[in-house]
Amino acid sequence: MKEEYFLYLVDNEMKLLTRSEAIAIKLTNSEKEVWNAFDSLEIEPVLMDIQKMTPQETHEYKLKWKPGHTVRLHSDVVDRGKTWCKRQLERHQWSVTTWTDVYEHTFHFEDIRAAQNFEMEMKPYSNQQNKN
Repeated sequence: MKEEYFLYLVDNEMKLLTRSEAIAIKLTNSEKEVWNAFDSLEIEPVLMDIQKMTPQETHEYKLKWKPGHTVRLHSDVVDRGKTWCKRQLERHQWSVTTWTDVYEHTFHFEDIRAAQNFEMEMKPYSNQQNKN
């Protein structure tokens, strides 16, 4: 199904974008102001709310930055890793791929600082050396 296009005002420049494209602009550069011109015709312009991303939009956004910065984590503490991510990050900023190796899952992060913080928090269970 094709996405609908809308007029967006991005830092005083009109652009024809899908909602997903507008969200990606807002998420990759938080200083940019992104306004949906159609929504703004009523009275007050509505600043785009990135919290209202649909699951499809979240998925599409992640595809743009994945694999990103990766941290391997022992499978015994995967729930602890997911809990950390849910508390520290927004859902569009991280992902996990299960069973990427024996007793191992891989966490993907959009931002390198988040990956580094996660790795430090999960030591000694993160990025373990394989003993083959």
